Amino acid sequence: MLWLRLAALLGTRTGRIHSLQSVAEDAGARFLRMDDPNAESSRDTLRALSPDVLVSIACPRILRRRTLAIPRLIALNVHSALLPRNRGMLPTFWSLMEDPPRPGVTLHVMSPKLDDGEILLQRAVPASRETTSLHALLAMCKRTAADLVVEGLALVASGSWALSPNPSSEATTNRFPTAREVRDFRRKGGRIW
Repeated sequence: MLWLRLAALLGTRTGRIHSLQSVAEDAGARFLRMDDPNAESSRDTLRALSPDVLVSIACPRILRRRTLAIPRLIALNVHSALLPRNRGMLPTFWSLMEDPPRPGVTLHVMSPKLDDGEILLQRAVPASRETTSLHALLAMCKRTAADLVVEGLALVASGSWALSPNPSSEATTNRFPTAREVRDFRRKGGRIW
């Protein structure tokens, strides 16, 4: 990973697609990096693009209402857990930590509350602590997320989409695990790699 990051910083082609920027460049698409998508300058840039849909993947910020109101149709977020459970940080870890583990991916409408919007699509990812490391589950969830984004955009484009509830009353919200929680994960048979 360090080698890939160094190559990206130096602008060296590695023959492997390893970032959103490299995917965009390979597809001939424009790539924009925004430090703060809620800043007025970022909102101006987004408004100028006149997007129909906004899709957030691994955005480290909660977008505000004014930012979420920019797309004409919908603003969507990819979350690597079966919402409403495991909102927040490192959802794949917490999904494997559950008894029984229930990993999956959700494509949901973005709202100013963390992972709180209604659900467009959701898919379980077959994995267990005994057969799947956290690293492997992350890769599985990324592949599932890509499929869900494609399916979700097709639904939105066709106008034939419906939303399901994401009830706050059933939600759990997590943060990064502590060292003790990682030890508990390993004691339960979980593996990082």
